[in-house]
Amino acid sequence: MLYQASPQHPYHLSVGTILITKMNTFLVLYYPTSHNLTNIVKFPTGTIEENEPLESTVKRELLEETGLSGKVITYLGMQLTRDNWWGEINQETAVEKATAFFLVALESDITQQKISKELQEKNVTLKEFTYQELVDHFSAQQEKDGMRDFNQIDFLHRAQKYLEEHATL
Repeated sequence: MLYQASPQHPYHLSVGTILITKMNTFLVLYYPTSHNLTNIVKFPTGTIEENEPLESTVKRELLEETGLSGKVITYLGMQLTRDNWWGEINQETAVEKATAFFLVALESDITQQKISKELQEKNVTLKEFTYQELVDHFSAQQEKDGMRDFNQIDFLHRAQKYLEEHATL
């Protein structure tokens, strides 16, 4: 089954990772510039491969993008976006993209991080935020740039609520 969008198949299915550290901080990908925008933070995401379970995709993508490993804690919900998108297909296409978000507890030492070559070429780094710092950053980013797909803040709120209700993680 095909989960990667293409001009002939404009539907994309991926996973997103809300990564929490042992210190109850969140790790995000930090893009100094992205599509003429600055200081962008995003949760790691990646495309599901054929016959791959969602939790396996989460772990694989986290390792590929950051060099880190984590334990999937809970499913947080689905984000659906419709947009003109280039993605990996290198051709602008109207795409419907669904991203299943998961809360993941960091298992490896943060010093083991190794940003993927593709992200390194874009000067992307991992950045650590407290919950409130990340809420403030997402809010400012949305206000400044009008980022339409940054309802990712909703998933941050869901993750924080889960953590507060299950304090024994």
